[in-house]
Amino acid sequence: MKLKTHIDGFDEILKGGLLKPSAVLVAGPAGSGKTTFCLQSLFNAAKNGESCIFISMLVESPSMIIRNMSQYSFFDNSVIESGNLRILSIGAGIIEKGDFAIFEFINDVIHKYKPSRVAIDPITILDHITSTFDEKELQYSQKRSFVINLFSEFEEWNTMLVMTGEMSENSIANSPWAYMVDGIIILGQEYCASNIRRYLNVTKMRGTDFSNGKHGFKMTSDGITVFPRFMPVPVTSDIESGNVSTGVNDLDEMLGNGLLQTSATMIASSAGCGKTMLSLQFIANGVLNKEPCLMISFEDNLKELAKSVSGFGLDLEQYHTEDLLRHIYYPQGEICPDELAIHIKKIIDEIGVKRILIDSISGLKNVIPDPKQLETYIFSLIKYFKNNNITSIFTYELPEILGDVKIPDSSLPFIMDSTIIMKNIEIDGQIKKSIFVLKMRGSKADNAIKEFIISDRGFEIRDLFAESD
Repeated sequence: MKLKTHIDGFDEILKGGLLKPSAVLVAGPAGSGKTTFCLQSLFNAAKNGESCIFISMLVESPSMIIRNMSQYSFFDNSVIESGNLRILSIGAGIIEKGDFAIFEFINDVIHKYKPSRVAIDPITILDHITSTFDEKELQYSQKRSFVINLFSEFEEWNTMLVMTGEMSENSIANSPWAYMVDGIIILGQEYCASNIRRYLNVTKMRGTDFSNGKHGFKMTSDGITVFPRFMPVPVTSDIESGNVSTGVNDLDEMLGNGLLQTSATMIASSAGCGKTMLSLQFIANGVLNKEPCLMISFEDNLKELAKSVSGFGLDLEQYHTEDLLRHIYYPQGEICPDELAIHIKKIIDEIGVKRILIDSISGLKNVIPDPKQLETYIFSLIKYFKNNNITSIFTYELPEILGDVKIPDSSLPFIMDSTIIMKNIEIDGQIKKSIFVLKMRGSKADNAIKEFIISDRGFEIRDLFAESD
């Protein structure tokens, strides 16, 4: 039998919840969210009528625990008043008496209240308990016997036991808890650029399937929200055929009548060369054709983008009001990639998105610095877009202002259907802006290098050596 944890996103990772009975360790360093994880699960289970108990093994009174938890939206004092959730503290006095006294306290609680769920916070205090009768610290074999007997008691009463343990991810492997418990959930955090990113990792769960790997999570006033890791899936839907206009007629001609429908295109250029402007014309063209569009940006919010293209007759805010255009803006320091993926999927379901712009891949690199992970994430997005018959554009900022084109993330062009390069070139002592199609699957594109200018009419493309008007 599986019981839901009632933690947003986590039951999806567990393919339904935790087995009952079982003993699960929630491990991580101080401040990683272990206590909140347990109490959030217990409060929500108690609201559904389950009998739950939280046992603190720290010198922390139940009233202090309640006060700390009252800041969260999941807190509900009525489940405490009704007895569905009991918050207890073993206290230093009982712990000092040793193993037998601790066992008797827990055993009495189980027999008296017959809970369906129990959380012990933290269980690792038992690493340092003494014998009740001779006041000597227990030997390893004695500690192991104590824990096995404790777990057996919970199993006999068909109770799900969740325990916290303050330990690092590296130390878990050498801990006796690692092989005695049925499941291990690690809450951790890692530095990404200048920010700290929280993650959850299920490394063990006997008797049931689960999604492995690191899943991002956030702690807010609502408690913990987990964002299941976004993974690539095979394209199973029938791919729609046809072409999609970029919004620039001359570029459509270079591409052989526009982009292929449901294709993924990367537009790469150095800073200030016009890739965002070109991409916005692709979005505006979709909106004008009544195709719902989605923009994701990490540098400019909607007002900033609207202002930058207002001179070309593109009223992005009006489109947004008409719900033909949705915009997701995440400042670079606040991106959680898995959260972003869930946000994108939700909007696709809501308005039936047909075109997507992600501006830019460089924003994603700041939170997914590992090239292989970045490639997998973008590949997963592309596969999802194709399954929903969406045509997508990803912008990419090149490091070079002049000179040869070098894409540091050399694998990215290979997972794209098309790659368009915009770059500055020097001709007769003058800097001109050029554009060419590096590759395009499934179509014979014009690979000539063309010049482009950005005027009050938008993008204009012409032969490279044509005279200016």
